[in-house]
This record gives sequence, C-alpha cells and structure tokens, in this order.
Amino acid sequence: MRYLRRDSDEKLGKNIAALRKAAGFSQEVLAEKLNISQRALCSYECGKASVPVFLIPEIAEILKTPLISLLDVKTPILDERTKEARILRKLEKVNKLPEEDRKLVFGMIDKLAVANSK
Repeated sequence: MRYLRRDSDEKLGKNIAALRKAAGFSQEVLAEKLNISQRALCSYECGKASVPVFLIPEIAEILKTPLISLLDVKTPILDERTKEARILRKLEKVNKLPEEDRKLVFGMIDKLAVANSK
C-alpha cells in the first residue's frame, strides 16, 4: 500500500476535515462512505496516520472537490534537473535567433544578473 509523504499528512488531514465539515458530513458518515472506521478517518484528519493513496480520489469524489484542491497543490515542484532542462531549451531557442537579437538577449541577461547580484 502506497502512502503520501509524512510531512503532508497533517495538511491533507486538515483539508479533509474542512471539506468534510463544509459538505455537512460527520466523521462517521464519511468513514462509512469510504468503508473505513471512524477511528481511521480521525487519525487521517489529525495527521497521525497517512491516508492511503488509493483513498484520496475517492475522498475527493465524495466531497465533490477536485483532487488538486484536496491536496492543496498550488504550483508544480521542479527539481534541479527539470529547471536546468527548461533553461537549456530556452537557450537553444535564443541561439537560433539572428545574431543581433541574440546579442540583445544575452546583453539583457548580463544586465539583470549584475543588477540582482548587488
């Protein structure tokens, strides 16, 4: 069984509790709909236990909320390799520009780098 990372348990639990209350469900009712014990749901909402990943879409559906809202995802997390790949793709586009435009872009990058290094 796969679980979310520990540091997100409390946040997810609070979101589940808030959305459950907004939908007018008691813990008992939501637990019954999920076919889990009220005690398990309480543990999830308090962040004491990890919500099994397979339950998350079901919780979102029952609470009539998008998964992204339930998980409170605001922006995608980019690792360093992804950031570097995006930068390289942009540099490749700049490199295909006419020489005059390319010099202008690199000149702006240099000025911004100097201005932000102070």
